[in-house]
Amino acid sequence: MSLRGADFSDSSLKNVSFENSDLTAAKFTRANLEGASFSGATLYRTIFDQADLRGANLTSAMAWRSSFVNADLRGANISGAQLHFADLQGALVDDIVLDNNTNLTGTLLEDSPIDPDRGK
Repeated sequence: MSLRGADFSDSSLKNVSFENSDLTAAKFTRANLEGASFSGATLYRTIFDQADLRGANLTSAMAWRSSFVNADLRGANISGAQLHFADLQGALVDDIVLDNNTNLTGTLLEDSPIDPDRGK
């Protein structure tokens, strides 16, 4: 399903499934996405700034150049996700799940306690 450029800012989308959706350039600023699933989704240049993504499923998502500035990703699963050049500055990442297939190449992690080598 294509939701390219959609604006979900300030929306409550708790536990919603966006699996395998094309969310290129979509906006989720300050959205409640707790428990939402983005598994296999295309998230190129998608904005999640200040969003609540606690427990969200981003397994195998393609989140190139996406922004998660000051987002809450505690307990989120990013196993196998491709976060090339994503911006996670100030994001809360306690208990985040990643694996050897999670790609954080070029990701901005300033003020985020995530270890890009964890899971290797």
